Amino acid sequence: MKNVFLRLLTVIAITGSIEAQSLEKETVSAFLETKKGVRHDLKLKFETFELSTLTVEDSVQILNSKYQKKKTTKLSDIDKQIASLEKRINTKKEIKSAFDKAVESSLQKRYKYDIEKLKAKREKAENWTPKYLNRYTEVSDKNKSLVKKVNSIFYAQKPWEKISKKYRGTFILSLDGKKCYKMIPYPKKEQ
Repeated sequence: MKNVFLRLLTVIAITGSIEAQSLEKETVSAFLETKKGVRHDLKLKFETFELSTLTVEDSVQILNSKYQKKKTTKLSDIDKQIASLEKRINTKKEIKSAFDKAVESSLQKRYKYDIEKLKAKREKAENWTPKYLNRYTEVSDKNKSLVKKVNSIFYAQKPWEKISKKYRGTFILSLDGKKCYKMIPYPKKEQ
């Protein structure tokens, strides 16, 4: 009797997960096939369909990595500008007249002024923290689910094409799986 109950429970669990995934597949399919209110039959076939849930903690990690990349880029750009100006200051030009001397002196002062401004800008950039991270610090439950994420590899054939193409992308769905917010395509299309 116990074995029958366990088998029945297993079948129900498997069926439930398959039905849940089919809802997400329908949502993703509808999102892909509908453009500007018009639905096209793309003859979608999913090769992989990995469903996961994004939590508050996952969101914070994603936002932190974007923030770190942006901050690093900003700091390196400022450092390049400072290095370029310092190189100009250290480059000695041949001075032929009093006018050339006055121009060179003026340029040197301007470069030094610009370097000071860039150093202040760099200090401000080092201390910069984005406001969008603050909204997650107040959340008490870091494991709270926010959205569902689907990593998928699929084939799609547009109505005007004869060959189906292979695509890869990540889809962001509502927690109930009934709405697709956006698709994040992988950079490379495969054939």
